Amino acid sequence: MRLIKILTIVISLTMVTTATAQLQVLQNGNTILGGGNSSFPYATTKLSVNGSTSLKSSLEIMNLNNTNSGWGGQIRFTSNNLSGINHIIVDNGAHEMILFPGYSHSDAATRKVTLAGALDVYGYSSLAGGGYFSDINLKENVTKLEGSLEKILKLQGVNFTWKKGVTKKSGKERVDITAGLPKGKQLGFIAQEVEAVIPEIVNTTTSGYKSLEYHTITALLVEAMKEQQSQIKTLEAQVTALTETLEKQSSDSFIEENTSVSLSQNIPNPFSTSAKINYSLPESYGRAVLMISDLQGKALRTIALKAGMDQVLEMSSEKFQNGIYLYSMIVEGKVLKTRRFVISK
Repeated sequence: MRLIKILTIVISLTMVTTATAQLQVLQNGNTILGGGNSSFPYATTKLSVNGSTSLKSSLEIMNLNNTNSGWGGQIRFTSNNLSGINHIIVDNGAHEMILFPGYSHSDAATRKVTLAGALDVYGYSSLAGGGYFSDINLKENVTKLEGSLEKILKLQGVNFTWKKGVTKKSGKERVDITAGLPKGKQLGFIAQEVEAVIPEIVNTTTSGYKSLEYHTITALLVEAMKEQQSQIKTLEAQVTALTETLEKQSSDSFIEENTSVSLSQNIPNPFSTSAKINYSLPESYGRAVLMISDLQGKALRTIALKAGMDQVLEMSSEKFQNGIYLYSMIVEGKVLKTRRFVISK
């Protein structure tokens, strides 16, 4: 019986140490599963699997680095001689995962990670650079945006804070998907409200929660600004026509030979804080005021004018909002001159 056991052990060792054995245990204690030989890199690896591997359970990798380098558990994908690109996923022991494509830090800038599919990030993310695909060769059915200003005006920006303790089922456990979200007051939009106005920039994630493509709002903002600029130019043309009409009516209603009444355009125009208006008003004239009004003719402010030649009046924007206004010289209840000005703070 003892002889049979000894023969069995010898045969077993012979099987696992041959080059064609499916299980090889080397003299240094390293193990090779599958075909292949015991040469480099297998000889330096505690466990080498030569062939496809299937795991029908979780894989846990722990306590892999004792070099005090800060690099903890690692999963590496390399060529069979370790000379190729080495992709590493690292847990540095500080609850941080680092995806590092490239064999060394020196060539990291030339490496890239490609993700084909959706990615949900429940937490704060930051980028040193980046961009979005926008190549015309990847697009079709391209049309111009219409009604952008109207859509932008319907959006409601809000302040908010993220909820805590919202969980999602992951396998047999529930994971807190709000644990990594930023703390404190935030600002943004409500996805459901945006969806009612611009549904094409709102998506429903795999978790069932809605996400918003904030970067695409830029296109709407550009077109909205162009629409608004067009409206401003139209209003400016209308104001110019109105001003010319008022000036003509003023001249027709108050005509006097050799009059030396003058009212200059304010300088600067537009202005943000204050502007100066040069005017002349002969002593022979009675009570005179400068009336500031909006484009609808509503009087907003009245300033008394001193009689005399080459007078200077300083006008402040303190009590006015940004916009286009009119100022008129009124003498004894009659409009002599009218000009327009723009406030842009």
